Amino acid sequence: MLAASALAMDMWDQAVVKDNSAASTINQLQNGVWQTHDLEAVAGVADEDWYVVGQGIGRSYHVSVGELTGDVPISNADFLTLWDSTGTTLLMTAGSGTTGKSFRWIASITGSPRVCVKGSATTTSKSQYSIVFNETTLFCPRFNNAGTQVSVLILQNTITSSCDVTVYFFNEAGVLLGTYDATVDGYATLVLPAASVPNISGQKGSVKIANHCNLGSLKGKLVALEPATGFSFDTICETR
Repeated sequence: MLAASALAMDMWDQAVVKDNSAASTINQLQNGVWQTHDLEAVAGVADEDWYVVGQGIGRSYHVSVGELTGDVPISNADFLTLWDSTGTTLLMTAGSGTTGKSFRWIASITGSPRVCVKGSATTTSKSQYSIVFNETTLFCPRFNNAGTQVSVLILQNTITSSCDVTVYFFNEAGVLLGTYDATVDGYATLVLPAASVPNISGQKGSVKIANHCNLGSLKGKLVALEPATGFSFDTICETR
């Protein structure tokens, strides 16, 4: 079912090209940049604010809504949703929340899905919220399992909730060599010898880690060891 469009009066709604539908919006959320909007209803029609987000296959993302005024209808099931690029297929609905809502996903395709924040028939220009989009993929620029060196990936989950991760190993030419899926429990550490992943022995390159973890909660590094000398070389895994 095609999601309906609606009109309200913040600056995005007053522009020539409005943000009231998946088809019309050109408001693309940028990584880590907050935006503040209102949800003013017009003639009893709930306002809908639509956003474009860019995603790449095998990478992970997080959208969060917070900084709410008191009459924002955050308890509504359709307050924060993720759709395909046409706004016709519902991909995800945010879970429960009283002071904010968020959702996280790993992209199965490269594309430009839409995020929708929906008000109610009674929200006003003072019904305001802020929204932010973040890529949560971790990138580790170097592993080395060639020659006499061996590499070990270490991941730490810094919060109580467990989360799923997918680790991608690429050679120096950017060709995918292999993947590894795991669940990292709350406050747990995952220690993954690269050689334990099929097709990684004798290879060197980089690592990408897509995850369903809370924003900023997953930390990691790659340690390359030289057994003959005892030297080790740490590579920190970072988000972009």
